[in-house]
Amino acid sequence: MSISTITLDSGRKSYQVEWRTPDRRKHRRRFGTRREAIAFEAEIRAAKNRGLVVDARAGKTITVEQCYRQWRQSRQEIKAKTAACWSSGWKHVDARFAGWPVGSVDTPSVQEWLNDLRVGPRMQRQSLSVLRQTMAYAVERGWIMANPALGVTVPPLPRRESHVLTTPEVMRLREMCRPKPSDDRVPVDQSYLVPVLAFTGLRVGEAAGLNVGDIDLKARRIHVRGTKTRAARRTVGIPEVLVDELRQQIGDRSANSPAFLSPLRYRLRPNAWVKAVRWAEATSNIGHKGLRVHDLRHTYASILRRAGADLKLLQASMGHESIQTTAHIYAHLYTDELVALTSAIDKQITATQPT
Repeated sequence: MSISTITLDSGRKSYQVEWRTPDRRKHRRRFGTRREAIAFEAEIRAAKNRGLVVDARAGKTITVEQCYRQWRQSRQEIKAKTAACWSSGWKHVDARFAGWPVGSVDTPSVQEWLNDLRVGPRMQRQSLSVLRQTMAYAVERGWIMANPALGVTVPPLPRRESHVLTTPEVMRLREMCRPKPSDDRVPVDQSYLVPVLAFTGLRVGEAAGLNVGDIDLKARRIHVRGTKTRAARRTVGIPEVLVDELRQQIGDRSANSPAFLSPLRYRLRPNAWVKAVRWAEATSNIGHKGLRVHDLRHTYASILRRAGADLKLLQASMGHESIQTTAHIYAHLYTDELVALTSAIDKQITATQPT
């Protein structure tokens, strides 16, 4: 590895770094200043010390799209939902960077692209995540030195306010989700899932993934198994009010059969369910426009808190991997305890005051 000084026809000097890859091929790269050349040489040496091979020629010929395709081929273990998210994010990356050589993508280019994206903040993050993982694959293969998508600034996500329903509101919402007499499109009543989600805290995807064997009506337990994190694999209780409803839904089907079925007798799909029960219309009818299905989970957390659950029990019941996640989302449920503690402090201070 060496740095040589080259005098151009114009009289200006450039500085060329030369190095070899393990296949004995020689690579060269020129810089306008000696400082840039020395910095690049240090990066090459550091990469070699970490066992990385930097192939500048590949960085100039392999495009971002080719890199993305190879990366996706290496990730065959992902679920269909994750693949769909990556495909959605790639559409925005593809529009700007598809034909760029991976070695030509730099941080300012990524920041400019991100700033120009006319999508919501969540899709911005999703698209940036796809680009980051694509460029990380290029780093892993030795086509580039560093990931240019790591140093960009992402706009903050808007904070969503949680809606919590009372028990009567849950039951009213269920009534609004029932099929109307004139409704030919939804011949099967699927409104039962509203109280199931609100009174068990299941995510709608978790409920859809349940099998009959996961529901133990005798012990009044639901075993949540097919989830992506260890903490989410948990057991939740079944309130008495749901027992008959669940017994009716699972019927006498085998243990490996889906617990909740679509009108066509397939496994229930969350997005199809939301459309079938006319969720937006139903929530507006009870005075909670903008209520998300996930807010039924927050309703369950509120019920647990009113029943006396501490933060640790709440974490286990909600299936959070970290208690910090639980505290971040549900700290507001413990404001009454803060008031009680403040009152207790007042009493102690008053008791020590001279009379």
